[in-house]
Amino acid sequence: MATPRHTQSSPDRILDAAEQLFSRRGFYGASLRDIARQASVQMSLVNYHFGPKEDLFRQVVRRRADEHASAIAVSLQTLLDEQQRRPVTIEDVILALLTPIIDRYIHGGEGWRDYIQLLSRASHQHQDANFIAPFVETYQPIMDRYTNEFLLLFPDADKADVFWSIVFLEAALANILLQSTLAERVSQGAFTATDLSGVLERMVRFFSAGFRELARP
Repeated sequence: MATPRHTQSSPDRILDAAEQLFSRRGFYGASLRDIARQASVQMSLVNYHFGPKEDLFRQVVRRRADEHASAIAVSLQTLLDEQQRRPVTIEDVILALLTPIIDRYIHGGEGWRDYIQLLSRASHQHQDANFIAPFVETYQPIMDRYTNEFLLLFPDADKADVFWSIVFLEAALANILLQSTLAERVSQGAFTATDLSGVLERMVRFFSAGFRELARP
């Protein structure tokens, strides 16, 4: 249950406001002044608690990082533990990666939706941008583990084909989570990006077939 806004401390209100604005406008589109206004605090309090915008962004990423990263890592480890009893398939690995992200996005509440959208935007930034260092440090090692599993599933494939398959998967996921208008335009209004019912099952089917085709020796 969300903490009532009027009972939150100033730092929590600032982090919530920053998370929401960064998720919707990106790092460059959200100013500290906008964040202070959204949090109903003086600009000086934002600077006092968090310093420059780069430091505030890092704190927003770190606040939920351990919980989110752990869920994604545990999902893969659970799958690998099952490997003792049955062979792991490409569908299994894609499902292990997507399930904790999409489930939390759908069921975690507004704060988690904002956070996951923020991560999706961060994934499109230049990886040498200093302000996204916590994103890279926290999530890249986990993605490297998933990448290794994808490579193990296609040992005879050109590695470049496997890598590109992962890029396509991650790019599609980010686009969906950012709630772009693409889904509505393609479907001629039949559904929108906020309608994620069935998206997990469809993504697993689509990308498992794509991996197999592109990674064919």
